[in-house]
Formats: sequence, structure tokens, C-alpha cells
Amino acid sequence: MLKKPEKMELNSRQVKRDVLTAYRRITWKIWVYLKANPDVLATNNNQEVFDEVAKIQTEIYLRRNPNQTREEAFSTQDFLSDLEAKYNADDYYFEQELMDLFRPGIEHDKVWGFKMFVELLFYSGMPESYTKTVHNMVLAEEEVERKFTQADT
Repeated sequence: MLKKPEKMELNSRQVKRDVLTAYRRITWKIWVYLKANPDVLATNNNQEVFDEVAKIQTEIYLRRNPNQTREEAFSTQDFLSDLEAKYNADDYYFEQELMDLFRPGIEHDKVWGFKMFVELLFYSGMPESYTKTVHNMVLAEEEVERKFTQADT
């Protein structure tokens, strides 16, 4: 029999660190995903999202390497993202709604903040759910449910 946890404590510092880590990782993976999927990049004006996440990643890199110029930082990140897109991005998948949260010019209001926080919280807990494999499993499950519902009517 499973033991019931005594008390689950929510450490705000840990949550903040997890969310910031998720932000860094998700912007990186969206950048790589868009590089690896030119068809997705070409739709919905996703070039804007691509440029914005590239800018975010460059800023993050500069904070860790302040002795580099912006151009050097971008060049390094661009090269690494090219490699990952070529060799390691086959299974990345992000919904358009999530990528739109990174669109420049979008108002960063309470609704945006809540959506972003929820996405980052989900990503920090289950990054594997942002893959084509999981997306296809969900679509297949929805199709089975749809057929089952139609069979009942």
C-alpha cells in the first residue's frame, strides 16, 4: 500500500527556478523545432516567433557569457541550434497557441502571464509531452473516442 505523504510543501524558490529553467528550455526547443520544420516556420508568420525566441536565447547566453558580443553570442547559439535541429529535433512538437505566446508585440497582461505560467509549469513537469509521439498518441486517442461516440448514436 502506498504511503500518504505527510505534507507537501510548495517551495516558492524551487517553483521559480523550475519555471525559469522551463522558460529557457522551451524557448530553445521552439527555436530548434522551427529550424527543423521549415513548413511550420513558413506558416502563421512564425518567422516572428522564431526571431523572438532566438533573441531570448541570445540574451540568456549573454547573461552567462558577458564577455562576448551580441553577434558572437547569436552566432554560437545559432550554430548549436542548427546542429540540434539537424540531429536531435525529429520528435519536437509545439502547438501554435504556445508558440504565439512568444510572438513579439503580444500584450503581456494577466491572461498572457497565466497562460505562460501554466505552459511552463506543464513543461517543467512533463517535457516529453511536447513531442510528436505524444501529440500523435493524443490524436489517435481522440479519434478512437470520436468513433466510439459515433457508434453509440
